[in-house]
Amino acid sequence: MSNLTITLEGLLSDENIDLSNKDLDKILNRMLDEIGNPDPYLRDYCIYPTFIKLIRENALTLEKETHLLERCLDNHHLFLEIEKEGCFDYVFTRSFSALVIADILHKDGKQCEIEASLIEKAIKASIQYLSQEKDHRGYVAEKGWAHSVAHGSDLLTNAIFHPLFNKQYMNDCLQAVKACLLVETAYIDGEDERILNIIGALIQKGLDDKALLFWLESLPGGYSGTEHAKYRIHWNVKKFANTLFIYLERNRDFSQSKQWVLRLYERSFI
Repeated sequence: MSNLTITLEGLLSDENIDLSNKDLDKILNRMLDEIGNPDPYLRDYCIYPTFIKLIRENALTLEKETHLLERCLDNHHLFLEIEKEGCFDYVFTRSFSALVIADILHKDGKQCEIEASLIEKAIKASIQYLSQEKDHRGYVAEKGWAHSVAHGSDLLTNAIFHPLFNKQYMNDCLQAVKACLLVETAYIDGEDERILNIIGALIQKGLDDKALLFWLESLPGGYSGTEHAKYRIHWNVKKFANTLFIYLERNRDFSQSKQWVLRLYERSFI
């Protein structure tokens, strides 16, 4: 067991974390350096919960919280090697940075203390991240949850709910969701429900049936590649559409979008 693991276990067991201790600044920086450590216990059960405890219990000063957000948004965290094709451990750094940013946005959405320009940068970055992420794995054997699409969806959902979210970004958000769906990786780890939260947030911000239908009708146009690739993409779209239909059943204003889902099950795009 590493020294960092032991330290964080101790912090998590403390009711109150004293951030006046200078050593804790070093610990925070180490946590940022190790946020994507492939050791699932250190990452999932020590580093991430400590970040969340610090954020939710208001244990960080505004200056420290701002610094944490800035670091998580940089090219060494949320966008670390994001242009690389294939499956690499970098995804853990990106994915868990997304979760920390999501929690900061959720908190700031209620308090609005962080500089507006930085929040606006985070909102734009949340769209960019989900659009650009190429490693769509959910659970990774021996390394735990990568879950980039799920975590990225959590991030974008919280960005949309923030008071500074501009409705002019709605279409960009929909295109980011589309980019997630039209991939050859078959989602089997609950990604559809997390993606749905983005649509739910957009609806609460004013997305109507006409706009949603227009976007849904654009999905088949993105099918390309081999027959097997089309099959995987079609699986993702149908799984998401089914989850969407259940959500829309509670809203009579989305009859056209619900009809599109029903028609989806009557035809094949392959």
